[in-house]
Amino acid sequence: MLKGDFLQEFTLGLIDRYIEFKRHNYHPNQNSRNLDASTRAWDELRKFQKLVQESPELLRD
Repeated sequence: MLKGDFLQEFTLGLIDRYIEFKRHNYHPNQNSRNLDASTRAWDELRKFQKLVQESPELLRD
């Protein structure tokens, strides 16, 4: 496994774990009873996740 492949998998794993952490520690409010990671508040994380998945070379030095 190449260094970049490891970093890509590690980063994607961290993103997935963060989303699950937020889902597990979510406190429902009047607008939503479940965490919805498709809202605008999650846009930048999804953009970063897509960049890591599809074009990780853009993040290298």
